[in-house]
Amino acid sequence: MDFNVDFSKLSQYEKVNSYIEHIAPIINLDALFSDGTELFRRPAEPMIGDTVAIRFRTAKENVEHVYLIASDCRTEMNKVDSDYLFDYYEGKIQLGDSCVTYYFEVNSGNFTFFYNSIGVISEINHSYDFKLMPGFTTPDWAKG
Repeated sequence: MDFNVDFSKLSQYEKVNSYIEHIAPIINLDALFSDGTELFRRPAEPMIGDTVAIRFRTAKENVEHVYLIASDCRTEMNKVDSDYLFDYYEGKIQLGDSCVTYYFEVNSGNFTFFYNSIGVISEINHSYDFKLMPGFTTPDWAKG
């Protein structure tokens, strides 16, 4: 590849195309979100044997891939919904009778971030993974 290109001799199309090919994508970290509520985990309080749908939110058209990492199994999530501001990705976890931990990996270009119960992180920290405990229900007195 010749890096001594005379840009004055390139067409407008070639200049724009060169710019687009070399620009680094920017992930909107403030838009990344998931939690254990019914909006992002269905059912929120699963039973043994349930299949749990896990959702993750990103800014609209802002990332290339979202992965659900559950107990060391990495699965690409599918975009299932969009609105004016956000895209929503979904993956599923089949529960057995023991606790399952999970977190998310978000990729765009050469950038990778992770998301766990404390939010966006650049290094994996399993201490804060989300947890699914089959059969656990929140007591009525704690629901507010």
